[in-house]
Amino acid sequence: MTLNKLKGISIAVVLFVCLACNTQTKQNIASGNTSLKLVKTIDDLPLTMPLSITFTDSLEIVTGDIFSYRKLNSDEEWQISPADSTGTHAIAWKKDEAGKSIYYAVGTNKHQLLKFSSIAEKPEVIGQETIPELFRPHDILYNSADDYFYFINSDYTSDNKFLFRFKSFETGFEKLDLSSLFYRKEYAYARALSLVDGKIYIVVSSYGEVIRLNDFSNGAFTSYRRSASRESACAGSYTTTGLVLNDLEYYNGYWYATNYFSSAYAEGTNYNEYRFIRWKSWDDFTNNRFEDLSDLIDNNMVPYFLTIKNDCLYLAAFTDEGVSEKEGRVYVFQQKDKVWYN
Repeated sequence: MTLNKLKGISIAVVLFVCLACNTQTKQNIASGNTSLKLVKTIDDLPLTMPLSITFTDSLEIVTGDIFSYRKLNSDEEWQISPADSTGTHAIAWKKDEAGKSIYYAVGTNKHQLLKFSSIAEKPEVIGQETIPELFRPHDILYNSADDYFYFINSDYTSDNKFLFRFKSFETGFEKLDLSSLFYRKEYAYARALSLVDGKIYIVVSSYGEVIRLNDFSNGAFTSYRRSASRESACAGSYTTTGLVLNDLEYYNGYWYATNYFSSAYAEGTNYNEYRFIRWKSWDDFTNNRFEDLSDLIDNNMVPYFLTIKNDCLYLAAFTDEGVSEKEGRVYVFQQKDKVWYN
């Protein structure tokens, strides 16, 4: 299997909205005033660090410190995958030409890409011997608009900052060098990808930037950027670091985002505020106009990846370093004018 390398980026369409100072406009809203409601939590997980929940046509899959799954819309006991998948952050899937489900996951801690024909079986594994640049891949998604899987390979401890795409292990991989897209090259760190209206959004965690990829082949992109208190951070608090984004989703007219704020990185400041936020427009984002939804989740929980299914917004969360009782759960939200259903 060969690694298909793209030529350097030739086009960059950049929308920069820079602030003259680090003033951060805070808009607090109580959980009772927002249009979002918490309808339930999923607490019976066999793992203490859930990072994402994914839904197929037949399964619910939760990844994190353990890879677990169960039948869709059931209360069955969670099953543990036989895959050596500790630290798997995300999984994506599609139906092949024969109508059979095929799954790809990012094995973050071991620098791997995993392919499952069945979640109940061990996967085929690709590592750095096939993709030398593979280093702590964090997120993966499938874009039905172009029939590609995309995964992000970006960590602040490595210079290997790439967005990869592929259709199968057999057809090989294309890569886009993200260092030309990042506003700050050193220690730039992207944790997540989001798919909105057929466009890939790259969530830059370390300094609060979101990049919309307009064209993979020529590297055309649009950047939405805001100021932060520090040059870069892998975690923190709103006061000490500004946004440290974990994920992004567009849901019922709002952009929703999560932040990696916890006691271990907050330097004694309030780490519970602004963990879970939303905004209406990118002008709001670049000018620091956020609504704080953190009251909708428990204190000390780090909200991680977001998922949308059946008009509901799912949020995987866990307790971080510095908290003695480790726990994880998935929160399920819906608009207040909607009737809850699975």
